[in-house]
Amino acid sequence: MAGFARSIALLLAVLACGCSSMPLSTLGRGASFNESTFAYVDARALRVKVSLPEGFVLDAAASRLVAVAHSSEGTKRTELALDPLGTGPGKRGGGMWSSEVAVTSFEMDLTEDSVKALRELQREVATGKVKDVQLEVKVRLGAAPPGATSARLWVDLLMSPIEGYFPLIDGGTVAVERAKT
Repeated sequence: MAGFARSIALLLAVLACGCSSMPLSTLGRGASFNESTFAYVDARALRVKVSLPEGFVLDAAASRLVAVAHSSEGTKRTELALDPLGTGPGKRGGGMWSSEVAVTSFEMDLTEDSVKALRELQREVATGKVKDVQLEVKVRLGAAPPGATSARLWVDLLMSPIEGYFPLIDGGTVAVERAKT
């Protein structure tokens, strides 16, 4: 597990907006999760929450949590499907120069097949053969208000009910993809 502990990062890919990365140890507000405990996260307790301004709708069926494991044997990429748990209204910080934003939050957990796939990855990580693991959250919009070209977005991850959600993307921007006619 020492190789794994050297370089875990969470990567967030949001549609075509690119990626950002941040070491797991710097995320959240004092969360006790770090690279050495990833292998022991309860896959059934893992949750992803995406918050979008009112009027935007998440396509949960097309959104994914992607786990990428790097080892001496190569790279393994596992797409983990998400099941919607529910939606709810809320408010998110608008930033330094703007007021709070009314949002709809979409909470999701892993499908049964995804729970199994994540547990398999965790077994590999626990062997110490995996050098590093990255998690990507891919978000797909299902609907957007007419004329919208982008949306603010907040993505939070829950790795333990005890620790609560911690932010992965705090007010990022996602492009609205329109169907070509």
